[in-house]
Amino acid sequence: MPLRPFFLAVSVAVMVPGAAAAQTVAPAPAAPAPAVTAPPQLPPVASASNARDFTTVADVIAGNPRLGRLTAALQATGLAATLDGNGVYTVFAPEDAALAALSAKQAGDMRRLLGYHVVPGYMVASEMVKQLKAAGGRGSLRTVAGELLIVALDPDGKIVVSDRDGPAFAITQFDLPAFNGVVHTVAGVAVPPPPPKAKG
Repeated sequence: MPLRPFFLAVSVAVMVPGAAAAQTVAPAPAAPAPAVTAPPQLPPVASASNARDFTTVADVIAGNPRLGRLTAALQATGLAATLDGNGVYTVFAPEDAALAALSAKQAGDMRRLLGYHVVPGYMVASEMVKQLKAAGGRGSLRTVAGELLIVALDPDGKIVVSDRDGPAFAITQFDLPAFNGVVHTVAGVAVPPPPPKAKG
């Protein structure tokens, strides 16, 4: 079931520092997709940042020794500037080992791949667990890549993340605060589905 980000409405609610807007879990789509039925979408919830200064999401990622490859990729694709801006984002940040294991084919469009790990809004771990339990243990989050990232509770009640086809992987560090969002480091890389082919 799709998860709703803690800072933002599932679709996209721009957060101004200091503002707060509640979010809720989105119901499952009335008409399921032909091949894959998306879990309910979890809405982001607005909340005051725990960051002590104006450290941005991009700064948090750049300062984490586990995220050197991600930092370089964000800079190369121009996404670092986005995460350094005024929008509010929850980032599921793949660690170096996970990015290093990607094949050239999986990496594909790196900007789109990285965008698949960025959710507009603010979603801390406790809010994810709360919404996942209410949604039956499985949900989804709408990413800036336009695709749903799957989030679920494993048998031990821990949050795991996956794309629609791949195996689930664990969150290794929770709730790293920033002025404009929050970062969770993850032990894997979610690969977005291929973009729809242009007609004609």
